[in-house]
Amino acid sequence: MRNSLVLLTIGSILFGFASCQKQTAPPNYAVDQNIILFRTDKLRGGWSSIPVQKQLRMIDSANALLKKAGKDTMKIARWCACDSSLILLEGKDLDDLKINGRELADGTRPSGGVSGDPPYDISFNSGNNTLIWPQLIGESSLNYVTQLPYEPANKDAFGPNTGPFTPTLSPNTTTPFIIAITDTGIRPGPWLGGLLNFFWVNPNETPGKDIDRNGMKGDMGGWNFINNSPNLYDSVGHGTRVSSLIHEQLTGSEWAQRNVRFMFLKTFKHNGKGILFDNLCAMSYARQKGAKIINASWGYYNPSQSKLLAYFIKELSSSGVLVVAAAGNADSTADASAKLYWGVAPNNLRNSGLNPFWPACFSGSFSNVITATTLNAETKVALKDRNIPSNQLIGPCGNQNYSASYVNIGVLNNQPHTAGSAYSFCQIVDILNQGKSTSGSSYAAPVVTGKIAAYAGPNWSSSKDILYQKLLQTTSVYGSVLKTDPKFVPFTTNGFYVFREDK
Repeated sequence: MRNSLVLLTIGSILFGFASCQKQTAPPNYAVDQNIILFRTDKLRGGWSSIPVQKQLRMIDSANALLKKAGKDTMKIARWCACDSSLILLEGKDLDDLKINGRELADGTRPSGGVSGDPPYDISFNSGNNTLIWPQLIGESSLNYVTQLPYEPANKDAFGPNTGPFTPTLSPNTTTPFIIAITDTGIRPGPWLGGLLNFFWVNPNETPGKDIDRNGMKGDMGGWNFINNSPNLYDSVGHGTRVSSLIHEQLTGSEWAQRNVRFMFLKTFKHNGKGILFDNLCAMSYARQKGAKIINASWGYYNPSQSKLLAYFIKELSSSGVLVVAAAGNADSTADASAKLYWGVAPNNLRNSGLNPFWPACFSGSFSNVITATTLNAETKVALKDRNIPSNQLIGPCGNQNYSASYVNIGVLNNQPHTAGSAYSFCQIVDILNQGKSTSGSSYAAPVVTGKIAAYAGPNWSSSKDILYQKLLQTTSVYGSVLKTDPKFVPFTTNGFYVFREDK
């Protein structure tokens, strides 16, 4: 991969790119790693994989084949705490090795008994550098580096893992509607207000113990997948802002106040970076614990999808779980790679159809993925002295991704941000730093997540077409909750948008 020069006709791979010559791009993944998924049996407390000892013997068998072919060997670097079928492999040049399991058409993880002796039908094809491993599900995945799509200038690091902080409120609903927030955690403070009453508490767990036998001691309100602990302290602030925006949408709904609860799944470090492996593990946890919506205000740029991530989204769909994803923002490093190595023209960098951002772009192929961006409806008069291109006056905010096919809903403010402007969601007040503002599609996703939970939660369906109809049929003082406007048709599906406030 990173050591080769490959001719990519990207249009034949994904979204209709023009043909271009791919050069050796800087990797946006963890070098020397690969993620695999074993076939499994579902047992009490989570997913039970092929026994660990047998997994290790299978690794030995695979390594024997690689050695024979003059290749470097691999080892298991990490198991997912709640899903030992999900494994992170590590080894020199492992990101160049293709690992293929059985192709599966649906998202229901099958049982995976292993019979016979080594090499367990594992084989290696030196011609295409592919390890064929029948006990695995689908293709392995590169361990992509995931990022939070918000302006770097607005990052505020408060030090790694200050805390600890674990929600300890008792649950006051027997059948909660759970929103899982895969982000930087949650930070205690006065800004939480009534949000504290929305914290999910694992009813089958006790602090410091693993009563529910899922491999996670004391997972009372979620889990920290960065350091494998129950410490959910948000050292960045991003997850806290996202949570507050979801909460803002729920306060007017009596049903939501009784039933909606937030599960915090920390998958990003204090530098705003994460890895795909941790986010896949968090998805598995959310599914096992009965989440209905996963707010994913994160992603990564790449011209081709991760088939393993696609499989996890299929699994979520089969369990009625919706993923609300951020459309993505400008990123100087990713934009430079897109222009230089993937042939994306500068004026197409924010077009998700030509510069894909994942998991946001799965909205084009999965009914349980909704992607959100921020919108701007300012006027030329208001912007006459501002350095904003005229083609961005009405549409997505200047550094936000858009696409009529892959971005579903835009978010507008109800009130002008400054005198003379109109309805821009490009800047919002920062709850953690009053007097300043922050921006990014990260903050469009939670507005959409909250609206969907408030208006569609009582009769749940994770199908976006059904959700669209529910939001179109629900009225507020501003008319339908979900609106459409021809001005936004080039930027969101059917020109769909919502106002931040409905009352």
